[in-house]
Amino acid sequence: MIEEMDASLTLQQFVENALSSGLDSVLEMVDHDMELMTEMEEEKVVHVLQLALSCTRFTAEDRPDMNEVLSSLLKLWKD
Repeated sequence: MIEEMDASLTLQQFVENALSSGLDSVLEMVDHDMELMTEMEEEKVVHVLQLALSCTRFTAEDRPDMNEVLSSLLKLWKD
């Protein structure tokens, strides 16, 4: 179970911790009004959070360009 966000954690660290703790931790973190109905929808949430984290990498060279982001989002949408 995810506890209240520690003030010393960044949002990026909070999301990374949830992702590394497993699906249940991720699902506790997201808005409960989303009403994720299927395992596929839950997995998509994980992929979107992983993509978001990749966009926050420290150096620009390590971040995906917008074409890669769009491609990833389109792939998730079609699945």
